[in-house]
Amino acid sequence: MKNYREELLSQQEELRSMIVKTEKKVEAFRKLPKGKLIVSHSNGCAQYYFRAEGATKAQYIVAKDRNKVGKYVRLEYNQQILKIMKGQEKALSGFLQKYDIDRIGDVYDQLCEERRQFVQPVEETEEMRVMAWYEQNIGLQNPFPMDGMYETKKGEKVRSKSEKILADLLSDHEIPYVYEPVLELRNGSLVYPDFAIYHKRKDQTLYWEHLGLAGEESYAVKNLEKIIQYEESGYYPGINLILSMEMPEHPYQVHLMEKKIEMYCK
Repeated sequence: MKNYREELLSQQEELRSMIVKTEKKVEAFRKLPKGKLIVSHSNGCAQYYFRAEGATKAQYIVAKDRNKVGKYVRLEYNQQILKIMKGQEKALSGFLQKYDIDRIGDVYDQLCEERRQFVQPVEETEEMRVMAWYEQNIGLQNPFPMDGMYETKKGEKVRSKSEKILADLLSDHEIPYVYEPVLELRNGSLVYPDFAIYHKRKDQTLYWEHLGLAGEESYAVKNLEKIIQYEESGYYPGINLILSMEMPEHPYQVHLMEKKIEMYCK
């Protein structure tokens, strides 16, 4: 079951931003006399009156003072939506304090194995989803021979030191991944992304391409063409395609890999 906390927090932040902006609009009319604007009609024409706070009789607003009408209308409008937005933000804040959809899955996770065998969980657990993902995403599919090989913490062989560092970081962050799976693009061609990554919270597959020889022109051109093919197939950098690169004068920095992992994979 999808966890909507991130979306709800985003909406709460949006409401708070709108409240601040609307409060400034209301504050801009603070010098207006307090009271209520009244609108009536006579012979098909609108007539405007203002009843000052504490007064029993409304005063007619003559044509030359009609600019005041707009100010009172805008003030009342912003006061009304400000009240609604504050109420919605308060309700959302209260709901978020109690909202924990993950508790549904926790019930099954906390069962001992002797009890689990008699229960069909109401939804797949995270462990089940990860196992199913691994079954559907097989690594080490690239037929191109490896020249140099580096062993990761998982015991697999990768082609470069940077790829080993990235693989080990993913392992350290407990992010499911496979190295060099096969991916068929929309034009029918096969590519072998450096990593396929399972985003557990979003239940989504991401692909990570590390361009280790970005300083070489032929390599750069070839991989730019591949990125275009990715985009034509619905894989977009920063969404479901992650890119990193290095060249001799700009070796890749580990903290940048970690930042991308935090931004895109968790």
